[in-house]
Amino acid sequence: MGYANVDEKYTKAGPTYLEQTTAIGLYPQGASPYEVQDMAGNLWEWCLNEYDDPDRTKTGGQRLRALRGGSWYYYPEDARVFVRLRNLPDYCDDLVGFRLCCSSPISR
Repeated sequence: MGYANVDEKYTKAGPTYLEQTTAIGLYPQGASPYEVQDMAGNLWEWCLNEYDDPDRTKTGGQRLRALRGGSWYYYPEDARVFVRLRNLPDYCDDLVGFRLCCSSPISR
C-alpha cells in the first residue's frame, strides 16, 4: 500500500483503491515528522479558515470554507498540502469530515 488512502489505480500511481474510508493508522509509512497520521487522503477535512480569506477564522456565517487533504475517492496528486477545495459550511457527504485536535498538558 501507499502513503495515504487515495485512488492509486486510476492514474496508475499504485495498486490500491479501497473505495471507502479507513481507520487511522492503516498508513504508518505516511506519518508526519510529528508522528501525526493520515493527514492526506481518507477524507477531505474541513478547515476553520474561510476559503477566500484564509486569515479569517471566526466561526459561524455562510462564507465558503476550505477543505484540505484529499479523500479515498480522489487521486494521489489531490492529497497535497497546497490543494484545497471549497464549500459552504453546512455541506456534508461521505468524502468530507473533520479532525479533532487538542494540545496535551504533558510536555515531551
